[in-house]
Amino acid sequence: MADLGTLAVDFDNRRSSINESPVWKKKITLFTDNGAHAEVTLADNVNGILQQIILVFPATTATGLTATLTIDNDDSVEIFASGAKAENATYIFNVNIHLTGAYTTSFDLSADPTGTGHTASVYLRGI
Repeated sequence: MADLGTLAVDFDNRRSSINESPVWKKKITLFTDNGAHAEVTLADNVNGILQQIILVFPATTATGLTATLTIDNDDSVEIFASGAKAENATYIFNVNIHLTGAYTTSFDLSADPTGTGHTASVYLRGI
C-alpha cells in the first residue's frame, strides 16, 4: 500500500438552517505503509476560517519517531507547521487562519514507522 491520505469526514453545517451554528469540520486520515516515510499529502477545498487543528499521532513500533504536519494555501505558501511531534499523543492547535479555495495538508514522518501500516488523523474545524 502506498502512502496516501483520504478525506474521511466532510461536515459543513453552514449549508443548514440559519438557527444552527455555522461550523465546518474535516477529518483527514493519513496512511503510512511499512518501509516508506515519504510525505503524505491531501488537497481539498474550503472557504472559511480555520480555528482548530487536532493531530492524533498513534504509537508505532519505531523508537523516537516524529512527524510534522503542515498546511499550505492555494499559492503553495506554508500557513501552518506543527514542528516535530512525538508519536503516541494528541496535539491541539488553536489558530485563526483564513482559507479560500484549495489547501494541502501534509504529514511527514522522520523515519520508517516499521511494522504494519499506520494511520494518523487530522481534524480541521472552523467557521
